[in-house]
Amino acid sequence: MATTGKAPERGATGGDAGGGRRTRPALSRTAPDRSTSGGTETDPAGAGDPGRGSPAPDTLRDVEQVIADAVALGYSVVGDNLAHGRSVATRLSQGSYKLNHAADDVTSAGQRLLKLAGDMGRVWIDLVGAVARDPDLHDALRREHPQPSPGARTGWTFTSDARGNRRVRILPYTLDMSSAPSDLACSELAIQGGSCPPITGISFTVIPAIRHVFVVVDVPASQGAGHYLGTVRAIPGNKVVGTLSLEVTA
Repeated sequence: MATTGKAPERGATGGDAGGGRRTRPALSRTAPDRSTSGGTETDPAGAGDPGRGSPAPDTLRDVEQVIADAVALGYSVVGDNLAHGRSVATRLSQGSYKLNHAADDVTSAGQRLLKLAGDMGRVWIDLVGAVARDPDLHDALRREHPQPSPGARTGWTFTSDARGNRRVRILPYTLDMSSAPSDLACSELAIQGGSCPPITGISFTVIPAIRHVFVVVDVPASQGAGHYLGTVRAIPGNKVVGTLSLEVTA
């Protein structure tokens, strides 16, 4: 079936420079890169740490390229349909349009629709893959949906408070509460690899009714920077149920 027009190539607007229409620069590639090798441009062999994902600039470039591919695909689809429409209009005006041409046109339209659905599906997969490699997105998801501690999964939750001291970061902790202690006590928090005085202002609150443990740590303003660690024991029984650690910044 003859046509009177030609679909614009992907990556161009299909406009005529002489007609004053604006054009876009040609894309660096004409189709999405759907390689399954598992590598990246910065790590082509895929030998790097698979948990870290691609660097942010590469991810941004990937997303922009997928969007450019989708735009080019849109121009191609529009161009194909305009060309076909011009062909039908020409034949109608010339009186050369036959009854069997209608069946051919319906078949051609269906084929173009199926091809468009397949192309858009691949573009969507490319876009999801590019976004999924974004390390900033992974960090945001971890902040919004933190993994529960092992203790939380057994029914107990553990929280802490450093009295608003911005120099102190109490590390997440989990304690063995299988003996159902009524209280907890902690040894002095000793600095690891240093000579600073220990931290002694540690107070636990155990709330069995809601299976929750809360610790408050008072760190002097003059406390030396470093990593501090102490042993937590159950009361009664004096059984070691875990450790408590924190970091003091300079």
